Amino acid sequence: MSALPVMLHVEHSEPRVEFVPFWKISERWDEVAPHLARPLARQSALTLETLKTSLIRGEMMLWEVRGDMAMVSQLQVFPAERICTIVLCGGRNLDRWKRAALREVAAYAKASGCTALQIVGRRGWTRAVPEFQPTGEVVLRASL
Repeated sequence: MSALPVMLHVEHSEPRVEFVPFWKISERWDEVAPHLARPLARQSALTLETLKTSLIRGEMMLWEVRGDMAMVSQLQVFPAERICTIVLCGGRNLDRWKRAALREVAAYAKASGCTALQIVGRRGWTRAVPEFQPTGEVVLRASL
């Protein structure tokens, strides 16, 4: 008597990346804020409070994979082009959701008339997303 093969169902779907509209920021804030606290601590332009205000005003956009990550993007309009910039990203399981998250933000950016998607962050992003090329620009900063 031969043994029947065991069929296992393995879920291979990508995580669901959700755009959080400005009217739902307060509702989702307690879940996403912990993911954003660490990247916020590495910069001085935003605090949790000012970020939340900017998101509610629609000045920035919030993306989420529930329980795993939060990402913040911002549209920047220049005379020659419109660029979508990922300004903050934090969470866990980066390899699980980064492709899906970047694809969603890129689709939103393209639909918004952007010609490019860029990431402003630490050098580690060059390894995490090799399809993004460093621009060669250097950010120099002096406190006033």
